[in-house]
Amino acid sequence: MPDVYRARDVVDAIRIANEFREKGTYDWFRGQREDWPLKSSFARLNGGQEQVALEQAERFIGWAQETPGLGALVQDVDATCAVAQHYGIPTNYIDFTVSPEVAGFFAADNPFNRPVERQSSIFCLAWIIHEVSSQKRKYALKG
Repeated sequence: MPDVYRARDVVDAIRIANEFREKGTYDWFRGQREDWPLKSSFARLNGGQEQVALEQAERFIGWAQETPGLGALVQDVDATCAVAQHYGIPTNYIDFTVSPEVAGFFAADNPFNRPVERQSSIFCLAWIIHEVSSQKRKYALKG
């Protein structure tokens, strides 16, 4: 079970996250308006919604392929998914940042003034480097 720290408000949460970053305890952050499980937008869908999301992704890729100047985008799967996600298309990607302030923004942002039933969260993760050999390194996330 990960450690849980409680903050008075988003400013306090950003302060705590910055302390973690400065100490080198954590270096990746994610802000969420509610403390729902850390899952991608696609993983939160039910079966019928998954099909709709896949169709949206196909339409997006078709549009990007036909749009002048976006050829390089569709050649890079990660870039295509990142852009699609920011157009509201569910993906298996989860946004993180190295900035506690950016995470704090997303923890507090409520552009549609929807009722918030749960506390917002800033998730903090650390890259751990495990030496496999002198030539190779394996990376893992610790949260």
